[in-house]
Amino acid sequence: MKHDRRITISQLADAPAPAGLRATVLVQIFTLRRRAALMRAGGLAIIAVASATLLWEAFLYVLEEATTSGFVEYVRLLATDSDVTLSLWREFGVAVLSSAPLVPIALACAVAILLMWSTERLYQNVRTAVVRPRFA
Repeated sequence: MKHDRRITISQLADAPAPAGLRATVLVQIFTLRRRAALMRAGGLAIIAVASATLLWEAFLYVLEEATTSGFVEYVRLLATDSDVTLSLWREFGVAVLSSAPLVPIALACAVAILLMWSTERLYQNVRTAVVRPRFA
């Protein structure tokens, strides 16, 4: 006669866990989370360096466009001869807005947001990879 060796769920719930199983599983989970955080941190570091470089280039592009469009001259006029600019403030405002390098400024803002996002996420992932949990 054969013995029935099937185990039911209720028998598993009552069975004691092997010694150290919980700690072993938690260490393995921590190791996998750490590895994933390090891989994400590497990619985010590349994005952060690239966006910092792009931010510098975007800043130079904004300066170049501001000088070629005449925006800098309008700002100088506002600083030196404010009486004329205040008396003709509507025309001056339209001229400043039409000469403002809005596309390069928007591009620089987008790159700055990407840089802030990537450095914040990089910090979170490095912190996840470095901080050691305490197992009870």
